[in-house]
Amino acid sequence: KGIDEPTAYAIQDKLVAKLEQSLQTHTVGYKIACTSQVAQDLLNTDRPAYGRLFDAWHYPSGVTLNAAAYTMRVIEPEFAFTLSQDVPPSTYDGPYDAESIRPYVANVLPSIEIVHHRLAGWDRFNVRKLIADNAIHGGWVSGTPTADWERFDLENHEVKLYSNDQLVLTGYGHRVLEHPLNALAWLANNLPLYGRQLKAGEMVTTGVCMDVYTAEAGETIRADFGTLGEVVIHFV
Repeated sequence: KGIDEPTAYAIQDKLVAKLEQSLQTHTVGYKIACTSQVAQDLLNTDRPAYGRLFDAWHYPSGVTLNAAAYTMRVIEPEFAFTLSQDVPPSTYDGPYDAESIRPYVANVLPSIEIVHHRLAGWDRFNVRKLIADNAIHGGWVSGTPTADWERFDLENHEVKLYSNDQLVLTGYGHRVLEHPLNALAWLANNLPLYGRQLKAGEMVTTGVCMDVYTAEAGETIRADFGTLGEVVIHFV
């Protein structure tokens, strides 16, 4: 039956607690979904959503993963940020935006999120089910962090996705709510609605910066973020 957004996040909290227990792990930050027009149109929503990132599902670039472990292997190249300090709920100055959230960013990481769901009835999928299923997060792989990230024009930064060294997709930072920092600001503004706030050291993936690509066993996936580095996954 239909559920509202607060109920969906309450279900997500219970799922996250169960996953922490079964994986013997802890959360290390957040993923943001529905930050591109393509994703919002697909799910008939006009706003992003968030899920949690787990330490056990965070892998270094170059990792080999078993393709059969995932119900789907949707590959999402994303700009990720590490927080340098706690982000207090926004005050009388108004909500955070791309400029006011900048001082809270320690570094930017090139990353790939792997989308994977735990749902029956995928044909009846909607944004509230996405939220309830921890924003269909299956894992993420990150490259080397860049601390002097402010010298980069993230809005126009190009990302190229390769499968077995063949170019398959190209994306840009402006595909993510017009700027990846807009996604981070959205999260900082919306977490307090659910009694949360961003904390120092947490990592945040900001959403796919191109169309999505589905990988299969036998593919080596490489997201080339140019001067920000690259991320590689081998699926077997």
